[in-house]
Amino acid sequence: MKHNTDVISLNIYKIANNNFSNRSINNSLYYLIKEYNASKAIIKCKNDDNTYKIKYMVVNNDRNNKNNISEINFKVDNKIYTLSIYDSNGITDKALYEYANIYKDLINNINTVDKLINKAYISDIANLYNRRYLNDIIIPNINNMSNNYINNKLDASVSYGDLYRLKYINDNLGHDTGDEYILGISEILKKHFTDENDYVVHVSGDEFVIVSLFNELKEINNRIQLIENDVISTINYKNDNENIKGYINFGTSFREYGPVNLKNMISEADTIMNNNKSEFYNQQNTIRRK
Repeated sequence: MKHNTDVISLNIYKIANNNFSNRSINNSLYYLIKEYNASKAIIKCKNDDNTYKIKYMVVNNDRNNKNNISEINFKVDNKIYTLSIYDSNGITDKALYEYANIYKDLINNINTVDKLINKAYISDIANLYNRRYLNDIIIPNINNMSNNYINNKLDASVSYGDLYRLKYINDNLGHDTGDEYILGISEILKKHFTDENDYVVHVSGDEFVIVSLFNELKEINNRIQLIENDVISTINYKNDNENIKGYINFGTSFREYGPVNLKNMISEADTIMNNNKSEFYNQQNTIRRK
């Protein structure tokens, strides 16, 4: 059973969208409509299907909207943007052009920040959040969320996963196959943890962390079982006469109604995973790598 919550989900877009350039665009649009006594100022972006998405909008509630529009297009990263000023008193083509150049630079700055954030916080191999994002964003935000939640009672789970025989696959089938193994696992994890408050992280070569909020332990265990079933049924490699099936060992730490210290929960889940892993390797009669 999921619990109702208005907690804001963490994601790359929201982090990137809280930068100086983004605030500067909104402030500039505000002063633009004040300077020309306009009713509204909008910057929209043209989508691939020729529809438009409003990216920024400021409205002057003291001015009636008669929909007399002055517009200019500009391009950023091969995307077409349109600056639209409604019901202005005397804005010139020259002024529109100058404002468009300002917004072009600011939006380009935002896109650059987005790219840098993605580079810093996304695992290239797995196309998931990485350890840095876990430490910089997820852990402090969820701990803070727990501290501010009603009576500190925030239920949360951390599942720590370790890939079976990744080193063997890298050594015997090549690192390209190992990367394919990691990416295949990543896609399966994302398939089963898709909620707004689910966070799937590639913390190292063969290790993953899944953080999930507002789900009961039974629900988490069901999802983990579905992941294990999917991995076993879909990931399979052959080396000479040996058939190597994919597998991921998990350990889960759970707090029912908190309080939550995510770093401690990750450590607990890691310990549980290692115990489960030892049992699994013994069952498989496989020499455990160090």
